[in-house]
Order: sequence, then C-alpha cells, then structure tokens
Amino acid sequence: MKQQNAGANGPVRLNIGVIVIGSLFWDSQPARQQWRENRLSMTEAKLAWLPIRYGRVSASRSNTHTMVFSAARYRRKQLGMGWVIPCAQTVTSFDDLHLEATELAKAEGLSSWTWGGVALLKNVHSEIPKKIIQEWRRYFASQAQKCRVMTTYLRSEWPALGKTGVLRMRWPKPVGQQFDFDLLLATPTQPSLVVGTNKRARYPSAEEIGSTFVAKALPDYFINNVRNSIRTAQDHRIWNAMVMKCPEWEHVYAEVSTALGVTTSLNLF
Repeated sequence: MKQQNAGANGPVRLNIGVIVIGSLFWDSQPARQQWRENRLSMTEAKLAWLPIRYGRVSASRSNTHTMVFSAARYRRKQLGMGWVIPCAQTVTSFDDLHLEATELAKAEGLSSWTWGGVALLKNVHSEIPKKIIQEWRRYFASQAQKCRVMTTYLRSEWPALGKTGVLRMRWPKPVGQQFDFDLLLATPTQPSLVVGTNKRARYPSAEEIGSTFVAKALPDYFINNVRNSIRTAQDHRIWNAMVMKCPEWEHVYAEVSTALGVTTSLNLF
C-alpha cells in the first residue's frame, strides 16, 4: 500500500471500498441496484474472509435471520466470506467520504441510524489526513446518537461498531486476489440476541435460524447468499436444519447442496 500524501505532492487521493454482505450484494430492489451501478466498481469485487454470522431478525424480511459482524468469529476461527468492492470514485476530502457513506446508508435503508449504522475501517499502512478522520467522528456522533449496535453485544465480545464510528474488526484478508484500499465502509447491524437456559444472552443457533427460514417459507436470503459466495461457518448446519424440516428444498435448491459440498440431507450429521 502506497502512503497517500497531501500538500506539496498534490491533493490526497484515497482508495475506498465497501464491505458488502447479504442482500446488499444481490438484492434487485431498485435503490440497491442503482447504488451498485452508480457508486461501485462491481467488476472489481473480491472475496474476503470476514467475521460474519447469521444473527439479526429482520422485520423487512418477515422476521427471518440476516447477517451481522461478530468478533467472536475470530476467537473460534469461524470466519465467513463476503465481498469487498471498490467505490467508483476516490476520496479526496471528507465531502467525498460523506457522500459515499450517505449513499451506502440509503441503499441499506438506514433512514436513521438506530438498528444499524455506517462504520469506517482504516488501513493502518495508509496515511489518512487527520482532518478527514476528525470530521468523520463528528459526522458519526451526529448520526449515531440512538444507534443500538454499540450497546447490543455479547459480553464475551466487543460491539462491531465503535463509539468513534470505526468498524471494530481486523483488516480483511482476501480469499484470492489481493486488493488495495486505504479506507473501507461497512454497515454493521444490531444482533438479535436471545436468552439461553442459563439466562445469558447468546446468538440464535444454526438450528433455530434454519427453522425460522422454514417456518416463514422464505429461504431466499440464505439461498441467494450461497449462490453469491457469501458464506458463514454455520451454513452446513443451517441448511441441514432447513432440509430436515422441508426435504423438497434439497431438490428445488440442488445448487445449494452442491455449493456447500453436501450430497444428501441424511449425510449432514
């Protein structure tokens, strides 16, 4: 990564990208399609290892589970895969960064930053002008006063979103091809934790997640993630729970079993 310099060498030019997981990558909703077409260089999208899991009950998806960032995935060595996609424009000022953040928020449906927010991840090897970071912190503070991502998390891990607007995760490692960014944006969302038998909060189990997709008869979110190479360490168990309750899905969505390396639901145990 080449360090970016301002001043005598000319205006700063920062390469910026977006970490994209879940339906933000594949949803055909017009606002999301237009965002991908207008703001991103989709042909340069690259897969990366990310600390993600299913863990949010989404009202907009009939109360089925969507993805969240979870730091515990590092400790358990259970990383998933998502996409890192370059923005079509470089960042030369905070105004540019602000534009990318607001357009991302619109695409995500964040009219107010409550159940989710926009976070910034810095490459430690890049030289980011202090003014841009300072203005980002002020902007974030004004937007995220009621954001629940910072207050909803397991006590055994840190929240995905820091109070200064940073994404609290490591710089992602590429699955294959290398990528070159100074800054990354992402939209961490509030997990839907449940109370276990020991009265401690926990994430929903893979079996509970799969059962919910079946109960709502809406497997599309999971199916489309697998089709688009967006994966978690839970996928085999989630798919197992789904096909055990709804065996015909194994044939209707045969490509999912193939992608996950599964031949029959009876072999998944």
